Amino acid sequence: MAINLILMSREQRLHMEVVNALWTRYGQLLRQRDQIVGGMQWKPAAGYEYLTRYRPDPETGKKTARSLGRRSAETEQMYADFMRLRSEVQAGLAALAPEVEDAGRVAKALRLGRIPARQVEGLRNLWARGLLCRDGPLSLLGANALIAYEAKSRIMVPPRVLRDDMGPVLYVRDGVHIDIGFALSVGSLFMPKHADVGLDELGPGHFRLQCEDGSTLDLINRTAVEARLEAQDLPRGVRRAFEEALELQPVEAVAIGRDGSLVALQAVDPRTFSLLTPVLSDDREDAHAAAWDRAEATSEIIHEHWEDGFTHSMKLAMEHLRELAAPDGGGSGRLRY
Repeated sequence: MAINLILMSREQRLHMEVVNALWTRYGQLLRQRDQIVGGMQWKPAAGYEYLTRYRPDPETGKKTARSLGRRSAETEQMYADFMRLRSEVQAGLAALAPEVEDAGRVAKALRLGRIPARQVEGLRNLWARGLLCRDGPLSLLGANALIAYEAKSRIMVPPRVLRDDMGPVLYVRDGVHIDIGFALSVGSLFMPKHADVGLDELGPGHFRLQCEDGSTLDLINRTAVEARLEAQDLPRGVRRAFEEALELQPVEAVAIGRDGSLVALQAVDPRTFSLLTPVLSDDREDAHAAAWDRAEATSEIIHEHWEDGFTHSMKLAMEHLRELAAPDGGGSGRLRY
């Protein structure tokens, strides 16, 4: 089925400019707010006062505390700086609240909200903690990545292309060790309101977190990608295209939730997305068809509206994957897993 891209209207494009300018101020305050979660207080012990920093444990939600040292000129300055920052952040967020609320209301009216509302808080938490942003270890690879490309290019895809029965997929960049501890720490930020989060290791470099309500979060790295590629028995030139795609830098964009909330996203390069999405999809016919729709939609955005296009080797790789997947081309309609 053909993917018909939708150019944002003049009003939509202008509002996206407003949202991006607003996020410059709002996002900074959100990141500072993350630094002051919890609080500081003086606690007496053995005849002295000690400055104590407390904040909720990201995994359990229980309050944890650590001593920053005995009362001194240095710790008093730490306390004063903390209280000053907290006051400034609270005042800044309160002052911006009407502007943020208005931007969200207009975005909803213009139908710019694309991210499921239940995912916005978790994505914001990952961004504020420095995980899903420039120089951070995580980049979106699921349907939310396509929303980032929409926001960046000012081009929208049909809503059906964004439908996904899976939760977000996060790609963990090279050099970052992915294990149970790392997966749980990411999950605690993305799913902060869920006390019961299960964790499955689906294969080397692939973890899935699942809440009691059925929502999921997948984390994968290059090892998981290479395992899928190995199952395809791809020609050397095609494998080289994937290696090239995995080296591309991620892209950043400010997007909008369906509830009007603003959120910054970091996604893998759209060329990386187009190549990997069909290979990493679930081995169900409907899931694989949906993955190809997202890959094709992203390819259209790249061809028509992205500054950097596919390299020659990437074009050959895409054609090879299409031949493998096309029933009329001798394929099964799905790639092999």
